[in-house]
Amino acid sequence: MDGALPQRHRTGQLAPASLCLTALLITGCAAGQHSTDPAGDAASTVARLGAVPIPTATGSPGALPASPGHPQLLPIGGAVLARLPDGSATVTVLGPAVDRAPGDRRPIEDADATITVRTEDTLGNIVPRPAEFTVRDDHGRDITLSTAPGADHDAAGPHTAMVALTGHFHAGSAQSTWRHDGSVIGVWAFVIELD
Repeated sequence: MDGALPQRHRTGQLAPASLCLTALLITGCAAGQHSTDPAGDAASTVARLGAVPIPTATGSPGALPASPGHPQLLPIGGAVLARLPDGSATVTVLGPAVDRAPGDRRPIEDADATITVRTEDTLGNIVPRPAEFTVRDDHGRDITLSTAPGADHDAAGPHTAMVALTGHFHAGSAQSTWRHDGSVIGVWAFVIELD
């Protein structure tokens, strides 16, 4: 029995040493496979594995639920399913359509542009009013909006309404915010390209 204890003790001490040796061999081999040239690493990875496919867009996810206290941030063209105390509706902000003056030469710094608000599948009394929308550019400046002539709540169907809002935009990013009864329901981000 006395002879067995030292044997176990010695085996227990050798196990950590053999683990350390194995770890050093693995890391040493792995380190030897890496190049110090990042371009070489990328090229060898592509050569070994092939090019990585870039996934295609899967399409629109549909209207995202939004309500007071739970707004949505979307790209322009996205839709929210607004669930409000007085009803619900699917609201989409589209555009911007840049209005170029005849003879404008590119690039230009600023131009009038129109965003369109489409409301569908309305239950209750949900038709966003033009005054509920604001636009701010990427410098934090508010852009004054006006209703495009003849486009204020043009009926497009029994449960569909459209309103076009025009403003003077500088080239760059902007966002349109819809506030209903003081609560933000949706924010749509977009870019004005004038080049």
